[in-house]
Amino acid sequence: MDEALSQALQQQVVSLMIKGEIKGCFNLCINRPGSELIAVEKQCLAMCQDRYQEVFQKTFFRQYQTFMKKLEAEQGNDD
Repeated sequence: MDEALSQALQQQVVSLMIKGEIKGCFNLCINRPGSELIAVEKQCLAMCQDRYQEVFQKTFFRQYQTFMKKLEAEQGNDD
């Protein structure tokens, strides 16, 4: 696979993870947006982000890695 394409795909995966994390954790942890986060909101966000990244890696990222390996194998057979 072309290195530029691989990097672009990786950037999209990371972007997808971050957008989902921000949306999900913000909705879960922030009840009344204000000028500053209170301690409970900060703690909730930190724990939510940790769990989100953990689950993302165990599900989506594994599927992405499997897809990339399969794609590379297919390209290797085309040579």
